[in-house]
Amino acid sequence: MSLLEKDLNKLVNALEMGKNFSQLQIQSDYEKMFKDNLAELDSVSLMNQLSKNDLDKIRKYLEIRGKSSLRKAELIVALSKYIMDNTSEILMNTLDVEQLKFIRCILKNNGRINYIRTEKNDEIINSLRILGIIYPIRHEMGCKQLIIPNNFIDVIDKTLKNKDIISKIYKNDRIYNLARGLINIYGIVPFNILNQKIYNIIGEELEVNYLFNTLWKYNERSTFFRWHENQYFVSIQVFDVNNILKEQFERIEIQYKDFDEKAIISASKNKYSVWNEWYKSMYSFLINFPNITEEFAVEFINDISNMLKNNFSIFDIVNTCSQKIVFNNEDKLKKFVGLLTDVASNCNLWILKGHTPNEIYNVEKEASSTAIIKREKIGRNQPCTCGSNKKYKRCCGRG
Repeated sequence: MSLLEKDLNKLVNALEMGKNFSQLQIQSDYEKMFKDNLAELDSVSLMNQLSKNDLDKIRKYLEIRGKSSLRKAELIVALSKYIMDNTSEILMNTLDVEQLKFIRCILKNNGRINYIRTEKNDEIINSLRILGIIYPIRHEMGCKQLIIPNNFIDVIDKTLKNKDIISKIYKNDRIYNLARGLINIYGIVPFNILNQKIYNIIGEELEVNYLFNTLWKYNERSTFFRWHENQYFVSIQVFDVNNILKEQFERIEIQYKDFDEKAIISASKNKYSVWNEWYKSMYSFLINFPNITEEFAVEFINDISNMLKNNFSIFDIVNTCSQKIVFNNEDKLKKFVGLLTDVASNCNLWILKGHTPNEIYNVEKEASSTAIIKREKIGRNQPCTCGSNKKYKRCCGRG
């Protein structure tokens, strides 16, 4: 086994172990966040079930100053009062549309709903818990529920009936999704480019501090980027920042690809790639294998997409995939490599700033075909351009 293959195996194993550990940690954290049901469901009683560390997370996120030295009981009173007094500002500046709908659903049910677990719902409640307005509890019958403290219900309900506040939430949500989508597409993008792309879509110039702070606060609750060298938004899916940046720099002539809002929003809702016809062909091929489930095929293709975007070679990807799928004969392997090549040729790559390899190839081919030197027409009795001092008709123009 070559050194490259050994390193690749280590990476694959590390990624698998990381996935398994992450899933176990997520399940453990999920169970821990549900507290015992209480007779009193006011904010002070519900906060009292949280650890001091959890309370400090709420304090820090809400940027409540001068309260870091308070004891737990004092901090609970301070947090409860601050949230009551600043509900409008908190909700207006932090909620996205999905979170808004989620809260309205709870309000319609008198501040309490049974929790149906999905990956998206987990993300939403984690975002709302750090605002101090949602509390997961475990009912006596064993079912899991979400609670809005009864002393918060009226003030939250009133806030969410304010048209100006709702308008601001929808505006922020549009910016969140555009930014998330563009970062997913480009992998790494400078702040000024991101700002310009958003301006091109919404037609409104956003104040720099507003845009950055809005994205930063949202990212604290639902991480989708890292901030690099004080100028780059980096997708959390990027493995090697320096490698992708280097490849982008070497293609300075390539501009960041433009996308319409629909494509950007689709990318914001999928951290891997929006599937095109080549992804679907790969999927159709995979599900015909024995023992390959639809869920496995989807995850497998998303992993391929992520490796392509992270600048893995076809050779490396085939080696990695061969550890997960057994190709019983050479024909199946050739078919897989052909499909993989199609996917790679039509994948929006980070090193190409959102373009696909086929798009770049076609642009270069078109530029080459139009770069024909137009020669000036020479009269037959004019001096020949070769420098012979003969007339053109008696020199290069003969024949």
